[in-house]
Amino acid sequence: QEASAKGGRALEDMASPNAKEHKHIFAKNYLKCTKRDELIRRLKVLAKHLASYKQEPEKLLEAVPKSLMQPTLMKSKNAEIKLLVALCHAEVLRIWVPNPPYTEKQQKDIFQLFLRELPGVGKAGSNTHYSKCFHLLENLAQCQAFLILNDLDEALTIRLFKTFFDIRAEDLGTQVIHYMVQIMESIIVERESVSDILLETILVQLTGLPREKKSNGYAMALSLIRKTEGTLENEMQAYFREKLIQKGEEGEDKESRKDYLEMLHELAINNQDLSIPILTEYSSWLEVEKPEERLECIEFFGNLFSSEECVLSQEYMSLLKNYVLRMKDVNAGIRCSILNKLHKILPKAPKMDKLLELLEDRASDIDEKVRLAATNCIISAASAHPECVSSELLLALGNRALDKRMSVRRPALVGLAHLFKKHISERWKSKRPLGKSQKKFTWCATRLIQCGKA
Repeated sequence: QEASAKGGRALEDMASPNAKEHKHIFAKNYLKCTKRDELIRRLKVLAKHLASYKQEPEKLLEAVPKSLMQPTLMKSKNAEIKLLVALCHAEVLRIWVPNPPYTEKQQKDIFQLFLRELPGVGKAGSNTHYSKCFHLLENLAQCQAFLILNDLDEALTIRLFKTFFDIRAEDLGTQVIHYMVQIMESIIVERESVSDILLETILVQLTGLPREKKSNGYAMALSLIRKTEGTLENEMQAYFREKLIQKGEEGEDKESRKDYLEMLHELAINNQDLSIPILTEYSSWLEVEKPEERLECIEFFGNLFSSEECVLSQEYMSLLKNYVLRMKDVNAGIRCSILNKLHKILPKAPKMDKLLELLEDRASDIDEKVRLAATNCIISAASAHPECVSSELLLALGNRALDKRMSVRRPALVGLAHLFKKHISERWKSKRPLGKSQKKFTWCATRLIQCGKA
């Protein structure tokens, strides 16, 4: 609201035409001026007068579009002149909508001018013409001028999206973000289809940085996806089907697949409705023949389900069930990969008995590395969330304290000692009563003594 008010004041500050000027400010020679200060003054007058017109072009205005297309104006090196020319063009588009009074080439030149000036909205602290930049953005958003790009030039549309996403000012105002998302949303909603290049321009904003360092582009991309998910649903499914499944079968470089999986991960965390069909289709890779492809899929779902931001909704539970069933996979590396993530998943699915049963089975797995991974998983889960660990699971941990391999036996013994100290001895020491979740750890000391005598 403050930025909008500034934008309004910026126009109010521009010199207002008096009655005598009214007849000649729209003349074709009005902007033919060699003195910079005088030209700036005239452009302000013209912008002010155009802003007062409704969306009804009059014959009196016919010379204005041609006058604004003068090379000396369109290619001016003066920052204020370029911005004022852009403002005037925006007003002309608003007045003439939906039939702009420009040729196709002129429209492209005008939109290129807009794209050069709009990044100024990200420089509120250092740009002396910030209020005019904001007014330009506001005007273009409200009159939906950029819809012309849908019939004009895909490359300019891509450049527009990239321009908005690349504005990384930390203090970018909420109104600025609102208008940029509004412009992009209108473009997507009014298109017959969304190209892979445009879709990827949006999705790539979700990748590349840790969550705490995500830019405005990340937030805008998520907001845009949420607002247009009805339009993007089929395109999203087709995009990930091609990138992850079809190209995966043909062979795709690992770095590219890593980026696509990161996009899908962020999408799954922030928009479950849109991502469920994509995840369901990709989950078919849990059962493919090649171990490396199964492992990629296992690691993806493990990272997703164990993420703090991921909420296991009812729709996700069927995917989780298919994931944990791979603890029976013939490949030991895959079994270990699941176990390494399971301690973070257990608290989210406390009523999933099958998960506990599978974990108990893996504690006595034939493979030493799998038994070790299961041991560490039970210890981590029992330490942080004792209520999620059953007595049967703790007994399985106790049995690992008698494992034939020292690499498994030692961590199990240390883990039992840690659990007894944390849940029992510290409470006894402070004379606190044992809760239901803690009582099941009382036998740990007995098992430790038995192992010491063995």
